[in-house]
Amino acid sequence: MVSEGIRGHARQALASMVVLLSGLPPRVAGNVAMEHASDRAISTVIGRAGVDLALSEGLLYQLPADGSWVQFDVEYTFKMAGQEQSGRQTMTMASVGTVNEGSEESRWIEFKMLESGSDRFWTRKLLIPVRYLKRGENPTEHVIRGWTLQENRAVEPAVAVHGRWPAYLAGRLQDEKTLPKQLVETKLGALMSDGVTGWIEFSEGKLHTKVTYETRIHPKAPFGVLASRTLFECSGEGDPYTIDGRMKLTDFGTGARTSLPDHR
Repeated sequence: MVSEGIRGHARQALASMVVLLSGLPPRVAGNVAMEHASDRAISTVIGRAGVDLALSEGLLYQLPADGSWVQFDVEYTFKMAGQEQSGRQTMTMASVGTVNEGSEESRWIEFKMLESGSDRFWTRKLLIPVRYLKRGENPTEHVIRGWTLQENRAVEPAVAVHGRWPAYLAGRLQDEKTLPKQLVETKLGALMSDGVTGWIEFSEGKLHTKVTYETRIHPKAPFGVLASRTLFECSGEGDPYTIDGRMKLTDFGTGARTSLPDHR
């Protein structure tokens, strides 16, 4: 049984998290959260929040050939109002199509997050001009259009500059610094990697988020990222909370196909 105190804190978090993660407009996302804030939803809200937030700055330091994909294992810890929850997820990022949009050569970049031990998932598909898909640019500011899908919901237009997208494709970090080289073991083997650290911040309604990154990069990684630690600090709507995520490249390949073929 979930206590009333924990239930109240979790309802606040659920409303904030759905806004932050879903890509839906704040009013719509908040209504969805409150309508579905059952004890079962409350007991899993922390895990659901971690699904999408355990992500590094950009995850895209270079653009590989279309059809390339990578998979990361993600571990996270969520803390709020004295409560703590840890979990694991799998995240896939892929280039799933090239189109000419007006005069712009553009790519479809697709993310899919799966929560371990459940059927919960989030899929996001964004069309972005190729010239902004590189280190130092901010792809989120140049999304042409996109789509979003999660369990038990129909496909909806993705609001690219809302929710988690500033953390997925963040552009240049504030106070960016170089970290000492470090040996990182992934599916690519043991590689001596460069490291960068820095932060971004953004606001969605009353919710303010600061994201601090420690990212390990190497040109042999298809999108440039081998591993990352990402700390989210969120405040301004309900109790403040943090999500500390760690991810590592576990697989990669070619031949990626979109999971939303009818949405272009």
